[in-house]
Amino acid sequence: MDDKSEKSPLSEQESESKRPDDARLEKLAHSLREKYADISDEPVPENLKQLIEELREAEKKAQTRH
Repeated sequence: MDDKSEKSPLSEQESESKRPDDARLEKLAHSLREKYADISDEPVPENLKQLIEELREAEKKAQTRH
């Protein structure tokens, strides 16, 4: 039997909804924001601010793809 001719259940799920990794990343991001909300106004090093901004931009791009 040709492996490529059969669709796996995972590939069918991916076509119907978000990729599993995207869902896990969104859940992780939400959990981290909740957990660290109380320290969100603390001083942050400049290089960390840049990384945070890059993450926000990547999240926005990922959301617009779906």
